[in-house]
Amino acid sequence: RNWNGRGAAGAAGYAPAPSPGPTMMTSNSFSDRRIIEVLAAPEKTHRRLVRTARRVPEVLLDGGEHAVASSAELYGSLALDMGMQAVPAWKQDWASYYVNGRSDVDFVVDMQSRVKPSVIADRLLSKGTWRLVGQVQVHKFASTQLTLLGHFDDAESDDEAAAAAPHVEEPQQQLKDEATAADGSTAEADERKGAEGEAEDKEAAKEAAAAATREVYLDITCIENPTHFKRFKKRQEAFRQVFSEARSGVEGQFGAQGALAFDAYIHLLKAFAAKVPGNALTGFQATCIGLFTLQIGHFRLKPTHSIALSFFEGFLRFCLTFYGDGPTSWSFNYRQFAIDLSMGGRWLPRMSTNWRSELYFMHAEEQMKTRPDERVNVAHSLDPNRVCLEAYALLQRAFTGEHHPGMLFGAPAAAVPCPVPQQ
Repeated sequence: RNWNGRGAAGAAGYAPAPSPGPTMMTSNSFSDRRIIEVLAAPEKTHRRLVRTARRVPEVLLDGGEHAVASSAELYGSLALDMGMQAVPAWKQDWASYYVNGRSDVDFVVDMQSRVKPSVIADRLLSKGTWRLVGQVQVHKFASTQLTLLGHFDDAESDDEAAAAAPHVEEPQQQLKDEATAADGSTAEADERKGAEGEAEDKEAAKEAAAAATREVYLDITCIENPTHFKRFKKRQEAFRQVFSEARSGVEGQFGAQGALAFDAYIHLLKAFAAKVPGNALTGFQATCIGLFTLQIGHFRLKPTHSIALSFFEGFLRFCLTFYGDGPTSWSFNYRQFAIDLSMGGRWLPRMSTNWRSELYFMHAEEQMKTRPDERVNVAHSLDPNRVCLEAYALLQRAFTGEHHPGMLFGAPAAAVPCPVPQQ
């Protein structure tokens, strides 16, 4: 597969560029590494999420306490690195996970017969310091999504407890020293009492802060229909296959630098989605679109950019043009075409006018023989105008210069390709 845009369906605005040489790749790999260092969650946060993920099946499938679910399976960002089984020939010296500071723990649960989602919530609430902060029911898919915030009782690890210990003991030791040096006067006794009270307040504040840092968001999708549960799993498997194939393709082209660039690119996509206001673009939607732009070769490698930034610029330019309504010579637009990540990435005609835009794993839907009204449109909540505007704004700030975004695909230089929404 060609990863630099030659002959790709979506590369009409990109002239073929030579692959970067070893010197350029080595120098720019520092930039991609830095992206991961800044955007990936700290290792402690990742460990906390992993510990939570390991406890959920234990709690819900505990045979000794009456299992309340037939199956509980992890999905989402946390599942991506945990599902990677291939061992590369080179040593990976950057974060192997795709979670960031906003990431949560996502599970899909196949419910036991006659067990209601409230039972799942009650079981989890009884096993730690959790509180239910959200609940959404989707009758169409026989599912209820529960959102909890908190932690299990055994959330704090030994290394975290050891790290916290010196900070707790420090004010207590200071008080002991002061008490030893005191001469028993009333004034000094009052000072000691004041210091003790202040230390207690500080200690309580630290305990509260420590509890807050242990909290994670836990999303449980409870599905009460076995058919819908199997379909959910099938769609997740389709996504993971596309994700794995895309990473393998970049790694096959560029080796370790390619794998590093791909991981940095995923973090950039999620960071961009987080900055789009109004939940107009989710991290999952951005990742799917970003995978599609790799599939169709919609990027150009530049000697001034790292590989990840080249990929990301291609993604932004895709969003600018595909989701824009301005004048363009490109023939692909969200009003006429749907995105399909199946079969290496392909265009489909629009399936339904009920959605503003559409993105599917159509091969999986066809294998499951789902009716058109039962297919899952990944882009169901995506706001094309807002995504276009945010892509345009970021291109103006970060990728100005020779290839002005307004000149792409024949658009006039001064034109904004997406209308500015009225306040």
